Amino acid sequence: MHIMFNNPLVYVVEYAGLEAVEVIDKRIGRGALIRDDAARRFREELKELVTTTKRSGRKSSTPSWCRGRRC
Repeated sequence: MHIMFNNPLVYVVEYAGLEAVEVIDKRIGRGALIRDDAARRFREELKELVTTTKRSGRKSSTPSWCRGRRC
């Protein structure tokens, strides 16, 4: 188990041996398990989001389209 992402809204855990990612919504305490090709794509897109956030100098790890909303 590896914590990939953690912010006030979402917790993302990677299960490398299972080729899976679990996304947990902290507000409602529910999660979804993503496996195989979908998990690989999710990892790539999450990495891109984090890289873009760091490059733009934003302090928040929450995407701008999600702030102030129930995303």
